[in-house]
Amino acid sequence: MKKESNILIFSDFDGTISLENVSMKMFGNFTDSKLLVARLMSGELDIYNFWHELCVNLPKELELEELKQ
Repeated sequence: MKKESNILIFSDFDGTISLENVSMKMFGNFTDSKLLVARLMSGELDIYNFWHELCVNLPKELELEELKQ
């Protein structure tokens, strides 16, 4: 007989579960995320282009181990 398992998935989009936004902390270490957040909040960037800019501005020589840290 196969044992059933219960899987719970928590997704925190608004800071209600975690005290720190991990992705913004990571991008903040490698990009000028504060400037991009300001551009997002002013309406200069939409959310798609905000995330696009964060990703394309990561250093090309960035190693996976650096991200994991």
